[in-house]
Amino acid sequence: MEELEKVQRKLPNQEIDYFKIGKILLSRWYWIAASVIITSAISYTYLWYTPKTYATGGTLKVEEKKSEISDIISVITTPERGPSKIQSITSVLTSRNLILTAIKDIDYRISFYISGRVRTSETYPQKPLNISLVKFDSLNFFHSLITFKPVNQQIFNLTYSINGKEVQNNYSYESPVTIGNTSFRIKYPGVIPSKTIYLFKFNIPEDFIGRVQGNLYAGETAKNSNIIAIQQTDSNPQFAADVLNAIMNDYILWEAK
Repeated sequence: MEELEKVQRKLPNQEIDYFKIGKILLSRWYWIAASVIITSAISYTYLWYTPKTYATGGTLKVEEKKSEISDIISVITTPERGPSKIQSITSVLTSRNLILTAIKDIDYRISFYISGRVRTSETYPQKPLNISLVKFDSLNFFHSLITFKPVNQQIFNLTYSINGKEVQNNYSYESPVTIGNTSFRIKYPGVIPSKTIYLFKFNIPEDFIGRVQGNLYAGETAKNSNIIAIQQTDSNPQFAADVLNAIMNDYILWEAK
């Protein structure tokens, strides 16, 4: 017993001295303030530079014909025989062929952007420039971004890159512009603020497949439900809505065949 008391007397005090800890923290207040400021700056910068993402959704009700009910029940009870009707429909909704058809229903030919102090934003569905194609080969066309700057009421400047080299040229409104294997005309857009910079690029439907398919979700709203929820996310809410509507409309047309 005496030996135990001696050991206990030798053990250090296990109580936490909160007053001492607080005193140390207060003496190092500048460390805490610096950490808060740096963390806040990083968070603010991340939120400022990261584009917002929007989601739009819809639902499709699967009308089951009488002749199909027994097949669906059979598929559910014996899944090894094949996918259910809901799974088949979701596969069609997210398929490359249906998405490609839907993209052709929207205004995909030319994408427009506006250059800001922080980031470049897509202007879809607005078209700040009236561009008409003169020559366009879908297999061989100029695919890179082109920067537009107005000079005066007759002249504008285009900047683009070819083979890694930057090219700048002045052109006249309404006159044909040829870049690579692509020719087009630009109409005088009217007065544009001097610091406004527009960019544009030409597209084919295949250019949007990854953007649409990678942000598209389709699935049943609940287990054994006959309602399918479909959602499209994108940094441009109008683009997401237009694509989703086109996908749903084209699926209805496909199903009616």
